[in-house]
Amino acid sequence: MRSYTKREIAYLLEVSPRTIAEDAKFLSLKPKAGDRGMNLYSQSDFNLIEQLREHCGDKSLTRESFVPSAQIEIVEEEQLVSRLHTTPRINKFDQSLAIALEQDPLFDLELLQRVSNNRWLLPSKRLAPLFGISAKQLNCHKCYCYCGFMATKEAHVNGRILWKITANNS
Repeated sequence: MRSYTKREIAYLLEVSPRTIAEDAKFLSLKPKAGDRGMNLYSQSDFNLIEQLREHCGDKSLTRESFVPSAQIEIVEEEQLVSRLHTTPRINKFDQSLAIALEQDPLFDLELLQRVSNNRWLLPSKRLAPLFGISAKQLNCHKCYCYCGFMATKEAHVNGRILWKITANNS
């Protein structure tokens, strides 16, 4: 699914980026964070802004009189799964993880395998989003099983709990 920056939308619709920003604010559209901190709007956001621009093309009509046409959004299964794994408070790591899971549904398992192979230790803050739980929930366990991987508390460093990941080969 294609995504657009504010400038791309402005260029395609032949208006200023400020107009697009005001349209997005009026429509309560929230861009997603992309690579290099760029705000990206989805295809459905672009379509909605385009409808608004067509509506405002008639000089007698304003944003306030705009009524969007009903659109059916087709959500692929991978996108639905990635939406379920996101938490209400999202930090940059969680956003990156959500984007990676949207692109590759097995990303979390491949990352856990890599951590296991290299015998790295991960802090709760980094490991919990991979499991789809909070760090506080993870810290309540001595060990935690997730999709064939076992996370066990290995060390306490500077008040942080570090976890060792092993792959269950049973």
